[in-house]
Amino acid sequence: MHTKSLLTIALAAAGMMYGASVFAAGATPTAGPFGSGKITFTGTITNSPCDVAPGDDAITVPFGQISYRKLNAADATTNSKPFTIHLQNCAFDPNSPDVTGSAGKMSKVTVSFSGSGDTTHKAYIS
Repeated sequence: MHTKSLLTIALAAAGMMYGASVFAAGATPTAGPFGSGKITFTGTITNSPCDVAPGDDAITVPFGQISYRKLNAADATTNSKPFTIHLQNCAFDPNSPDVTGSAGKMSKVTVSFSGSGDTTHKAYIS
């Protein structure tokens, strides 16, 4: 009898949600004296063990002025500039389900940057 009650409640909830979507789709929204607006959603779904903390997803590293002569040769470099990327919500897989609290296979983070040199202007990186 308990299963039958749960099924009835689930069907009633599904019916209410279906009905609400029908009413929402029935009328074309119009702008009124209450105003209007626009919402834009952006983001990327990833399969990574950590999230980049908000605010660290668009970091600017200032190098100042660097002469093109310093970067004009193949494999040329400039002085390094340290910066920090904060990670959060990390979920590392355990090495073994039998070992509680073991360091996971993904217990370390490696960051890589990709890009290639500009073939026309060797002083540029794309």
